[in-house]
Amino acid sequence: MEQDPALRSTQAAVAARSARGALTLWLVAAALALVFVVLFALFDAQQGDVWRLQTTVVEAQSARVLPVPAAETAALRATAAEAIAAEESLYAAIARAAHGGVPWPAVLQRLVPVPPSEVRLTSLTEHQGSLVVQGIAASEPALAVYVARLRGSLLFDSVQLESATLNFAVSLHVKEYQP
Repeated sequence: MEQDPALRSTQAAVAARSARGALTLWLVAAALALVFVVLFALFDAQQGDVWRLQTTVVEAQSARVLPVPAAETAALRATAAEAIAAEESLYAAIARAAHGGVPWPAVLQRLVPVPPSEVRLTSLTEHQGSLVVQGIAASEPALAVYVARLRGSLLFDSVQLESATLNFAVSLHVKEYQP
């Protein structure tokens, strides 16, 4: 049995089209693979550049971090002390005008221990023009630091440690306060 020549040519045309389609599909896949290889190489190069730039930035930042010279530190501390003194003078002037002579916000700011502190206040009373602060200290060095902080403040004329035990009392006078 012989096939019809027209049927044979149709089958050959279908087979040729199918082969061209498969060949086209393989060529597209190969082209995409080449594009992806190039894109991956570019991505890898960009990652390397980013890493080098980050390393350079970190090195530059760490090179800028230098210890502050002692003279500059002393100048900054002196400037800070002047600013604190000016602030305390301003509080005192406001208090004289509005609070009967006691700059309570500034006084309380200086009296309350800086957290975390080993000193805890238990009472604050006014007696004959002086303030008496009572509290409990965890240790004698902690009490000494607290009293030194009070003595270093420009708000107070005098700071007297009445009791040097861990249950302490400090008597102090606010500058220019007359009851």
